[in-house]
Amino acid sequence: MLKDVREVGRDLGTTVEVRDIFFNTPARRKFLRSTETELRHITQVVTELALAHPGVAFSLSHGARKLMVLPRRGGLSERMEDIFGKERMAKVLPVSLKERGIEVEGAVGLPELARRSGVPQHILVNGRPISHRNLSHAVYLGYGELLPKEASPFFVLSLRIDPRAVDVNVHPTKREVRFSDERKVFDAVVRAVRAALQTEALAPHLEYPEVHPRAGEIKEALEKYISKAQQLPLSLELPRHGEAEEGRPVPLWQAHNKYIFAQVKNGIIIVDQHAAHERVLYEEALRNLSGERPRSQHLLFPAVLTLSPVEMRFLEESAPLLEALGFVIRVLGKDVVAVDAVPAGVGPRWKDGELFSEIVGELAEGGTGAGLKEKLAAVYSCRAAIKAGEPLSPKQMQQLIDQLFATEQPFVCPHGRPTLIRVPLEDLDRQFGRR
Repeated sequence: MLKDVREVGRDLGTTVEVRDIFFNTPARRKFLRSTETELRHITQVVTELALAHPGVAFSLSHGARKLMVLPRRGGLSERMEDIFGKERMAKVLPVSLKERGIEVEGAVGLPELARRSGVPQHILVNGRPISHRNLSHAVYLGYGELLPKEASPFFVLSLRIDPRAVDVNVHPTKREVRFSDERKVFDAVVRAVRAALQTEALAPHLEYPEVHPRAGEIKEALEKYISKAQQLPLSLELPRHGEAEEGRPVPLWQAHNKYIFAQVKNGIIIVDQHAAHERVLYEEALRNLSGERPRSQHLLFPAVLTLSPVEMRFLEESAPLLEALGFVIRVLGKDVVAVDAVPAGVGPRWKDGELFSEIVGELAEGGTGAGLKEKLAAVYSCRAAIKAGEPLSPKQMQQLIDQLFATEQPFVCPHGRPTLIRVPLEDLDRQFGRR
């Protein structure tokens, strides 16, 4: 309700003040989440509006804190740099396409920016932030084979189209739209993304043998099978602390840099190296988050990372938990942090800070609240665990097996997948016609 409308002197611009927002609908107040969660949602809304209107200055404050200060800019690329930082924008490609009454501009990230979750993705239509599954799919289709499996790319795309060809009254929130010719818009987005990515440096590099690949695979497989099979002992109990009966070491064999085979009494076990390491790291993370002193490894050179406003809000709220895991973090600016130390054992999976960005990015989507410790432990263990495709030395395999069987729940990973399976000897005999 508007009351007491009058003329006043002021600077150029508009001020909207809202008070007692639940005065007429008090029942809706109970649906509010924590202050931090609601603030993160507000930050996301302001971010989208700022991208949609780069010519307008935006400032977001919470109490005495200035969360976002975005000056007027001449275009979308400058506004994206303000929000996402120079470091990230150095790894994006500009998008520009005009065809058949449709204009597409913005940026798409290089494949190396893609992550499994927590990646900024924004689509604007005629200055309106929207959610549109088909247009998001068009972006993924534009990447084709350049995008890593199960990875989400960074993109900000602004579409200009005849307003008469867009229906914005599909949903009360106006976040969903319908196009009169959706196929034409879909194709335009695909072509725009492909055109941006069509550089020689991004072409996928295949390393497959050119002559008789099947013959080589069969020969190599037979040689490995025979040599390894001859090393397996005839009878062995479930591996316990890396030794079999009479103190003999347990022979282990890594298949396809993904699975670890070991002989046990009356059969074999096959261990998923990623799921097994996930379980080990998950329980270690939970102990650290519950008060056990973490083991940290200081970096020779701090990793300086640029975060989005939403990620920065999450970091400010959850810094004590991240430090309990073993990270040592310093805030350098409104969207820049330095990581001085990481949990011991992260090793090659640190990737110059990519691991930290993935963890913060994924968790920032879900926000804080109940179960955050378990979520943090699960996300950290998944990102920091040994990956499928990583070759392991016999010593590393044995260490992983030892650590797995020292956990409280060695048979499932934090997501509920099995860490190992057992193949009984009688099943093998049956497969070879011995029974």
